[in-house]
Amino acid sequence: MANTTVSPNMLLTLPVVGQDPGPDWATLLYNALNNAVDAHNHSGGQGVQIQPTGLNINAALNIQQNNLYNVGSVIFGTTPASPANTSVYVSGVDLYYKDGNGNAVQLTASGSVNATSSGIASGTATASFVSSTLVVNAAANTPANIQVASVLLGNNSAGTHYLTLAPPAAMAANYGLVLPGLPMATSFMQLDTSGNMSATVPVAQGITASNIANGTITGTQIGTNAIFPSNLPASNVAEENYNVASTATSFTPLGGSLTITASGSRPLLFYIQPAAGSSLAEITIFQSGVGSVFCTGDVQLSEPGFITIATSRILSGTTGGSGQNNIATTPNIFWILDTVTAGSHTYTLSVRSSVSSGTPTFQFNNCVFGVREL
Repeated sequence: MANTTVSPNMLLTLPVVGQDPGPDWATLLYNALNNAVDAHNHSGGQGVQIQPTGLNINAALNIQQNNLYNVGSVIFGTTPASPANTSVYVSGVDLYYKDGNGNAVQLTASGSVNATSSGIASGTATASFVSSTLVVNAAANTPANIQVASVLLGNNSAGTHYLTLAPPAAMAANYGLVLPGLPMATSFMQLDTSGNMSATVPVAQGITASNIANGTITGTQIGTNAIFPSNLPASNVAEENYNVASTATSFTPLGGSLTITASGSRPLLFYIQPAAGSSLAEITIFQSGVGSVFCTGDVQLSEPGFITIATSRILSGTTGGSGQNNIATTPNIFWILDTVTAGSHTYTLSVRSSVSSGTPTFQFNNCVFGVREL
C-alpha cells in the first residue's frame, strides 16, 4: 500500500518522498496534476484564494450581470475619456450619471445635491415652477390646497424685506377666512362670525347709526379734548334783538316770542347778551323823579300759557341823588338751562320792575334774547 499525504489548500493526495514505489508515485502525481491542479479555480478547497495584490485588472471587468454586494464604498478615479451609457463616474469633484440616451446628468454640485428640477408629482398632483411662479395643482389646471405655518411675502427684488402672514398664536378649532370680492368704491372691511369678509359700506358714506349699536359709545370711550366745537353740527338757535322799554310792574311779555325745534337729546340754553357790534349794551331801571329810590327788575322765562320755566332778578339797588336817577347792569348776567322733549317749542321773556316811589321804566339797550340747543 502506498504511503500518502494530503495538501492543506487543494487537498491533493500526494506520495511520500522516499517511501512510495515508482508505480504508486506516478499514479498519485498524475491524479493530483490532471484532476485537481488543472481544474482548480481558487474557490474554497481549490487553492489559495487570490488577494487584491495578486490581481492586475488592466481592462474593463465584466461581472456578467451579477450584483456587487457588501461594498463598503466606491472610490472613483480619474474621469473616463468616454464614459459609457448607464455609467456612474466622477468629473472634477462632482458625481455624474450617463443615461441610456447618452445624456450626462450631474448629480452633485459644490457639495450639494444638484436638484435643478423643482417639479414634484404624486399621482395627478404636481408642484412646479412655471415662469418663476410655483404652481401647485391637484390635477391638470385644478389648483390644490397648501398646508403651511406662516407665509413670508416679499417683493420680487434682491434683498427684499418680508411681511409674515401668520395665524393667531392659539386657535381652539379650525376655521376659515373667506376674502371678499372687490367693492365698487373704497369701503370698510367687515368680518362675520363664520369668517366671511365683506366690504359693503363705502368709506364716503361714513359710519352711520345703523353701524353702531345703541349705547355702545359712552363717556369712557371719548378721550379728553377729543371732540371740539368744530366737529359738532351747528346748534339750533333762535334770537331776537331788544331795544325796548317797559313800565309794567307785573310780568308782561317784552317783545316777540322765540321758537326753536329741539332734538330732545340736548339741553337748551337761554340767555340775554349784548348785540353784536354794539358800542354800549345795558339793562337799566329809570326813575323819572330826582332823588334816591330803591329799584328792582325781574325777568321771567315761560312757554305758551305762561308756564314759568324760571324767574330771575337781574337788577336791585338804590339810585343815587344829585341827578343820578337810574341803576344799570350789563346784559350778560342771565343764563338758564332747561331740558325739553323733541319738537317745536316757543318761549316768551316777560319783565316787571318796581321803585320805592314814582313810576319805573325797565329799559333794554342793544340787547339780544336768545335760545340755543347745546
